Amino acid sequence: MTSRILVLVIASDSPAHYVEMQAVWRESVKRQCVNRFDIWFVKAKPERLWIGDIVNDGPLSDIVEFDREAMTIFVKGEETYIPGILNKTIEAIRACHLTADIRACHLTADMGALGGLFDYIWRTNLSSVLDFQGLLDYVDSSSLRSCGESRCSYDGESLRSYDGESLRSYDGESLRSYDGESLRSCGESRCSYDGESLRSYDGESLRSYDGESLRSYDGESLRSYDGESLRSYAGYIGTSVDGYNFASGAGFLMSQNVVDYLIDNERLLMRDVIDDVAIGKLLEPRFGLVHIDRCWVDGSLINCSSNIFHFRCETYKHERTIEFMNCALNYICERRSK
Repeated sequence: MTSRILVLVIASDSPAHYVEMQAVWRESVKRQCVNRFDIWFVKAKPERLWIGDIVNDGPLSDIVEFDREAMTIFVKGEETYIPGILNKTIEAIRACHLTADIRACHLTADMGALGGLFDYIWRTNLSSVLDFQGLLDYVDSSSLRSCGESRCSYDGESLRSYDGESLRSYDGESLRSYDGESLRSCGESRCSYDGESLRSYDGESLRSYDGESLRSYDGESLRSYDGESLRSYAGYIGTSVDGYNFASGAGFLMSQNVVDYLIDNERLLMRDVIDDVAIGKLLEPRFGLVHIDRCWVDGSLINCSSNIFHFRCETYKHERTIEFMNCALNYICERRSK
């Protein structure tokens, strides 16, 4: 498999040691193979500093702007713990998130510059270090895939239905029916961006954004969030809150259809709790939660097993965090060079 992963690193420039942590992340990107990753810091930018498309390297938006050189997605607003981190997470995901229908009709050069399609999102924080190859090995393993090769193709040609027939093309020309006949080219009438629905060809609602279902032409469910397709919500399991498990915000994984569900049901997120708890309360009842182990770095890393790819480097008041981040990066690079 050749999974593509979007990495979103929650960040800010204050206090000063956060800037040093960003430098370690940039060094990590230089020293590791990241060909199948798209990596962004996610920061807030106050409205008084908002300049819109002046430095924007992505689709125009009055909420989010992209700065490719700085590896940064800026989200309009103030830096806050609650609900700021959750807001940054959701808006960054929404900005990068292209559903299959929108890809087929609106894949543009701007979107391609952002890395295009992705299979997973890894949401993490500044004081973690990631073994990129280790994460790829994990997501490419059979344990996360329930449908095998017939699930879908991300090769730029087509998405495959579960019976192996072509479901929709990526050539920008047409959506294919199951019998191979052309349904509709990608004109303006094929889909709307009004936030309400994608219209079917007879004018009826094809896709509902109410978080309940995607409609097929006969009104039956077209896509299930918890069905046979690629599905995973995974991370280091935090302490249960109100009976719900959640993946620690230091690093958690979401597959594409889990992201679909998160965005479609954003209105249900609790905004008065920390981001990882809010996301876990929404996702865990629907998808369950797969545990991913991690290594707490203490300067030696002698207790880290070979299959660990997430290294947690936070120390008290960040007194040694940067030191431990560099230690973890050197350990990863040495391990990969053998």
